[in-house]
This record gives sequence, structure tokens and C-alpha cells, in this order.
Amino acid sequence: MAREHKDNKKNLETTISSPMRKANKDLREANLSPTKYPDLQKKLTYHNCLISEIKESVSHEKNKFPVLQVITGKAIRDHKCIRRLSYDIKVNRKQLMKIKSKREKEKKKTRMKATREDLRSKVIAFLERDDNSTCLPGKRDNKKDGKEKKQKRVLNDYLDNLHQKFLSENILTKLSVSVFRRFRPANYVLASFGNRRTCLCQRHQNMALKVRTLKALNVTTTSNPDQLIRQMTDNEVLEKITQLEDEKIKYSEWKRVDVEEKGMIKKRMNVVQCEANRQEFGTLIRTSLNEFRAHEYRVQTQYEQIRTLKENLPKYNVICQMDFAENYSCVHADEVQSAYFDKASVSLHPVVLYYKVDGDILIFIINRLCSFPKNQVTINQRYMHS
Repeated sequence: MAREHKDNKKNLETTISSPMRKANKDLREANLSPTKYPDLQKKLTYHNCLISEIKESVSHEKNKFPVLQVITGKAIRDHKCIRRLSYDIKVNRKQLMKIKSKREKEKKKTRMKATREDLRSKVIAFLERDDNSTCLPGKRDNKKDGKEKKQKRVLNDYLDNLHQKFLSENILTKLSVSVFRRFRPANYVLASFGNRRTCLCQRHQNMALKVRTLKALNVTTTSNPDQLIRQMTDNEVLEKITQLEDEKIKYSEWKRVDVEEKGMIKKRMNVVQCEANRQEFGTLIRTSLNEFRAHEYRVQTQYEQIRTLKENLPKYNVICQMDFAENYSCVHADEVQSAYFDKASVSLHPVVLYYKVDGDILIFIINRLCSFPKNQVTINQRYMHS
């Protein structure tokens, strides 16, 4: 008896919510008789039937996009019926607003796919070179590229300059700046000379600080010293300095200064604020530019020579590059408070071996760890913390 009553109730609800019943109800609410306006009743019934069919299709289909693509178009948007459609078919309004066109999404066809991929690999190999980007050493210095985490590399120059450099090395290659930018992987971070980096070249950094001062004085438009020596000659820079109105010019520089620690005078490297008159500053810039040009030439020559050695590496030969990092402190994941000032000091000796297998250069990395008792350490006691 209870089951029969439940079925009757369900049938009654279906009958009440039928398309024609809804149309008659809407007409009566507007004080109109369904019998006097049969054409209007038919149009409302037709509208209710369509809404009912669409609602049923959307609720049962897993992929709603084709159905929503058909019913969402220019007319619906122009007459501001998106909200009403969303209410009737029980679909989120934002989902309907995302549909821009009725046309099926077509896969983009690219011409010369093999040539394009070969060019992409060339650009990535170019950006991976040590003279074009620097690999960040930190454990957290990684970026997710798809599903894979890759170590970050910071570009040593602006992309426009790297593009010009790439074209100068590959004369027969035609590549626009926009495509070159598109080929840059996600883990290659753009050059930003305001970011904190450690173990940098003192000559480069001192020149970069002076170039920042020149940019603030509107002598140049760049803050990159490498770009400055390519854009302007020494005479052009000095001529603009002589035209400055300020008699005194302030600039920053890395210097070794005396610092008092626990009653003792020690030498420490700090950024010092310096001041010079216009003539002295011009002489300083001339000397710095001459030294920096020679320094930059040596750096580029060293990169070219090591690259040539890697490319012409004979069989059964390796290139070994070694370095060391002293006073690298070790910490425990769970340590007591008193252990904070009692760190164990170690020295890291990373070794990189380059060798060839079937014409391809492979890299083998060795990390050697040497520990020292604290009472025998004679080098700088100001440890670096990992």
C-alpha cells in the first residue's frame, strides 16, 4: 500500500511538472487563458520541452561540452539569457560563459614538425651552456615542467641578446625572437639582476653597481654591464657623464673593510657607499670599463675553449672540472637547542667528468665529502648553512 502511494505521488509530480502544465501555469499567472491564446500556449510548451530534453541530456552525459556548445551562442549572449539558461538546465553559469564558439575544437597542425623539433633542441642546447645560463644549486631551486621537476637555470643575459648571439653562431638558421622565446623551457628563469645570488664575480658585481648608478643618472638605459659595453663606447659614456648637472655622484662598491667583532678588528667584504665628484667618477668609469672589457673577453674565450675541447674530445679521454666549498655546515633534522651553535663543518669537493659515447657528450658527477674536527679547522669560522 505504501509502495503504491509512493508511485502515485511520483506520477503526480511528473504530471504537474509536464511541459504543457508549466505553460498553462505561466499563462494563468500572467492573467491569460490558455484556450484564448493557443499559439502562445504551444510556443511555451515547445520551449519547456526543449529545456527538459537539454536538462536530461546534460545530466546523463559525461561530456557536457558538445551539448552546451550547441545551445550557447551569440543570440543567448546578446539577449543576456545565460543566467536564465543556467538556472533552467542546472549548469554553472561560469561554465557556459567559457564557451566562446560553436565550432569543434580542432587540433593545431604544425608544418615541418621534425625541423621544428630539431630547432627547439638546438635552442635548448644553446641555453644550457654555462656561458648562457647558470644552474641554481639549491634543493628547492626547481620548477615543475609538466609532471617532471627540473632544476632551475638562470639566464645570464636578456633573451633578446641571447637571440642575437644564437643567430651569430648559427648563420644559416632563420629564427624570430618570438619563436626563440617560445622555445625557452619553463625551468629557465629570465635574467633579473635584482635577485640574490652567491659566489658571484667581484669585478662583474662592482661594474653592475656602477652601471645601476649610470642608469639612475639617465646615462644608459640598461642595468646589465655586458649589454652596456656592446651598446656604447667608452667615449659615449664619458661624454654623457660630463653633461651631468650633479657635481657629486654617489655609487656603491664591494670593498674589504675593517669590522670590529668581540674586540678584534677583522676584514669583511661589504657593499660600501662611495662619493666622488663628476671628473673623478668619469675617470673611475673609464678605468672600470677598460678592465671590464678585458675581463669579459677572457671569460668568453675560456667558455669557447672549454666548449671546443668538449666537442673535439678524443675517445677514452675525459675532461675533469673540480671545485670545493669549505665550511659547509651540517644540521640535524631534529636537534636540541644547544646544538644550534655547535655545527659540524665539512668541505664539499664536487667533480664533473665529461666523456663521449657514440659522439654524444655524457656527464658524470662525483660529490666527495670530507669532514674536519671543529678544533682543527683553521679556515673561516663563519659557516654557510644549508
